[in-house]
Amino acid sequence: MLLGILGIVCREDVQDLFLGVYFIVFGAIFSPLVILLVKVLQNYHIKSFYIMSSETLQAFRFYPDKLEITQIKKCGNGEENEFEDNAVAKYSCFFKAEETKDAYFLFISRMQTFVIPKNDLKQGTIGDLNDLLSANLGRKFKRCK
Repeated sequence: MLLGILGIVCREDVQDLFLGVYFIVFGAIFSPLVILLVKVLQNYHIKSFYIMSSETLQAFRFYPDKLEITQIKKCGNGEENEFEDNAVAKYSCFFKAEETKDAYFLFISRMQTFVIPKNDLKQGTIGDLNDLLSANLGRKFKRCK
């Protein structure tokens, strides 16, 4: 759209005017279509990732040298587990970690992250966790300001 506006403002002949209008119309139609397509694809992938629904319980246990992550999804009757996963990772496996006002983001890659809300912490303090992450991740850990 910006290219179209520049084409109209800085035009040298009638062809530049038509080209400018074309870019504006194309930008006005193309941008919303791309945004809509991304939203549809996100919803499709979210629905297909049944295991990580809002009913899936996650527990994070921080140790001095490693992190243990447990994920459990109960069956509809609640008696047995439909899905259970337990992962143990050294802190060196993390790409980076960030603290925000409300949560911690532990990145295992540029595109994948674990989100740990601060109000879900059960033991220890935020200061303890900050010290642990800072000691193990160094400059890869960014604290909120």
